[in-house]
Amino acid sequence: MKNKKRNIKGILVLFLPIQILLYYIFSLFPNGVEAFYSNGFFSGLSYFLSSLTNPIPFSLGEVVVYLLFLFLLFSSVHFIRRIIREKLPIRGGLIKATISILSFTSLLYFFIMIMWGINYFRLPYQNLAKYSEEKPSLEELQSLCKILIAKCNSLRTLTEEDDFGVFKISKGHQNALEEAKDGYVYLSKSLPFLKGSYGLPKKFILPQIWSFFGTGGIYIPFTAEANVNMDQPDPMLPSVICHEMAHKVGFAAEDEANFISFLVCRTHPRKDFQYSGYFMALNYSLRTLRAADEKAYEELRSQLSEKVEKDIKAHRAYWLKYSGVLMEFTSNFYSLFLKANQQKEGINSYSQMVNLLIGEMRKNKAL
Repeated sequence: MKNKKRNIKGILVLFLPIQILLYYIFSLFPNGVEAFYSNGFFSGLSYFLSSLTNPIPFSLGEVVVYLLFLFLLFSSVHFIRRIIREKLPIRGGLIKATISILSFTSLLYFFIMIMWGINYFRLPYQNLAKYSEEKPSLEELQSLCKILIAKCNSLRTLTEEDDFGVFKISKGHQNALEEAKDGYVYLSKSLPFLKGSYGLPKKFILPQIWSFFGTGGIYIPFTAEANVNMDQPDPMLPSVICHEMAHKVGFAAEDEANFISFLVCRTHPRKDFQYSGYFMALNYSLRTLRAADEKAYEELRSQLSEKVEKDIKAHRAYWLKYSGVLMEFTSNFYSLFLKANQQKEGINSYSQMVNLLIGEMRKNKAL
């Protein structure tokens, strides 16, 4: 029995580099991935899993994550006790531990990729929308920021706010989760590749735990659920909900999920969704402008209304409160995962949505 278990672990370890090679080969054929995986296998699997998990009133995926964590914790404690009890040499124990970790990683990586991750290698959104591939200029970036500032300042006057003067979702959090799909239904009429099994996004059961990891939301492939941290300030919430739903309909790249979230929020019938979409786009665009031209950034930043400024400060203050070792570790780990899946910018991929915003601005001569 022990030999059989050891053999299985060995096979899984060997399968890890094979997987990486296979996924690299997939990345060379985006048209095939688009046709046969994203619009074929994944679409059917997502619909099936959603039909099972949608009726459940809580996030089953979050429970699965906690169970996985407990399994790893129990396995680690059990392994250490074995080493002590059987007086195994440290070198032998480390080799066994490494094999166990790699075999588990291989198995987990396989299911994540098969159940959703191969979407990283589908046709880029830029191709689907037929945007220009010309590199954005500084002038275009400044024009983009001016448009977003004007829209945010205008929309913010049409929204509600809490006792501290910070933007507040008008009908409450649960209603925002329920109505997020309305933007997708409307937008998919003109962009049919956004059709899918939208389902009901789920709020985290223990949101503060996820805040320590810097997680505003996460799509869990095993249950096909879009999960959102509803503890964060309201200004970004509608756009985060729509971002996770973009993952659910098969767009894995973070910049594309951000951009799709913007499009969905922009066309949503509710003003709070519209504001949140522009607010999110503004944050990333200003950050990009600051890195390119500090003086231009300062000049445009001064044009923000007092209400929008207050929302930006509330958003930053919340995440600063949870910053620490766990958030940094999660950020670095996820950055490596993204780079392993052809997202060259790693965690900075989120900000690459600015290129898509400029592509949209060029195509339609406006935003």
